[in-house]
Amino acid sequence: KGNAPVITPTAHPLVALFSAPGCPQGSQFRVAFHADGEEAISRTPAQPCQGSISSNAYVAGMRADTEYKVRSEVISGGKVTPSDYLSFHTGMLDGDFPPVEISVPATAKDDSEPVIIYSAASLGSGARPFATDLQGRVIWYLRSNDFLTRVLPGGRFLVLGDGANSVNHTRDTQLLKEIDIAGNIIRETNIGVVAEQLKSRGIQSDCQKNGRECISGFHHEAIRLPNGHTLAVAGIERMMPTGTQGSKMPVDVLGDVIIDLDEDFQVAGVWNGFDHQDLNRKSLYDAKCHTGEGGCPAVLL
Repeated sequence: KGNAPVITPTAHPLVALFSAPGCPQGSQFRVAFHADGEEAISRTPAQPCQGSISSNAYVAGMRADTEYKVRSEVISGGKVTPSDYLSFHTGMLDGDFPPVEISVPATAKDDSEPVIIYSAASLGSGARPFATDLQGRVIWYLRSNDFLTRVLPGGRFLVLGDGANSVNHTRDTQLLKEIDIAGNIIRETNIGVVAEQLKSRGIQSDCQKNGRECISGFHHEAIRLPNGHTLAVAGIERMMPTGTQGSKMPVDVLGDVIIDLDEDFQVAGVWNGFDHQDLNRKSLYDAKCHTGEGGCPAVLL
């Protein structure tokens, strides 16, 4: 508002949007914040000033139902020029989170910066991914029940989520999303869209129209590459003829594909495990996969 900074709530109860007037190009802008009555100060990463364009940053890493003091800081030639503090009161957690015990090293004297992130896998439960400070206090969480795979630079995350798609009837981990720290979706794709693009690469992956080969969904991992592409793992099923691995009837063999997605989540390349694995080699202990069992993807063929 004019030359006055403004702090605005977001849909996430622990994340605020701080907006400050423009600052001279060549300078840097950041936001400093601390809980009211506490001395430890946290700061957002510095970003370049844009001249007359306002400077904006998400402020995250705050505890629930707590009063905070928040200000902007402009860095120029080693000099830091702060604004006056604004007050912001965080919201309530919209659910329960399992308690965590943290062993703090004797040398850790300032707990305002270190953050520990917990995923459903690390907790061994269906809890949503969340983050704590070194005292075990929740300071961020994923508002959806998606599976967090990776933290990206700039406060973004790669997650796998459930949802409908066009090539099979299951909803389990059909979506790949990149979200920001407030939970807004930056880009998204689903396994149906990916499967349609894989047809030109020799993978007939529509489960509803093809009984020979099928992409079942994303699972376990998605990572960001230095060139901006994203690698994601997906399950693939292929019906193999009688006699495969000693079978007495046609057998559904499960494998994996690794999909290279460009900056717009469009398929740029694929690695298909069926092109490299020895299908005459049985699974360890002749294990069988059944839909719904832990570690098994959907069996759709």
